[in-house]
Amino acid sequence: NIPTFAMGTHSDVQNGALLTTAQLDFGYAGEFYAQTMAKVLNGVSPRDISQILEDPQEVSINLATARQIGFRVPLDVLGEAAIVIDLHGEVLEQ
Repeated sequence: NIPTFAMGTHSDVQNGALLTTAQLDFGYAGEFYAQTMAKVLNGVSPRDISQILEDPQEVSINLATARQIGFRVPLDVLGEAAIVIDLHGEVLEQ
């Protein structure tokens, strides 16, 4: 067994990966572009609008996998995790 870090989806952790960073959804991107277009349609010059899109990442961790490989999850990482798979394979959302 090789511990895996993935940047796919939270299902990777549910399938045994130790850790993932992923987006829960892409609603934030739609909202950003809708607000940007509204500004343009209301007369703001596109060059005056910030085009920096924050890309929020959600961390998921599988405690069963961590235990299996002898990895002790730091409390700060566990505290930031949006989804935790407990030792029985149950999904805990924070």
